[in-house]
Amino acid sequence: MGGASCPAPTTLSLSVSPSGALSFGPLGLAYEYNGTASWSCSGTTCTAAGTIPGNPPGTMYQVGFQTMATLSGGSAQLCATVVNGADANAANDSWCETVA
Repeated sequence: MGGASCPAPTTLSLSVSPSGALSFGPLGLAYEYNGTASWSCSGTTCTAAGTIPGNPPGTMYQVGFQTMATLSGGSAQLCATVVNGADANAANDSWCETVA
């Protein structure tokens, strides 16, 4: 979407591979900077009911989420994926990290 605003709704979902390798506590909003998108969370998904503001020069919308998780053993890949119907570039909508 470049620097344009994202219309509602926008969702953030967590996924784990292999399935069941992490057990999650409640997922919630940790902070929101330069905007208010009215995020609400349930399970491993959060949804913004409001518009996510674009990034004009000098500002940047930032949001952080937090949860506690327990690793069952070994390692797992934790991924966060953001989805918005107006997003023309889905190639940059996921980020994954290995948890060990």
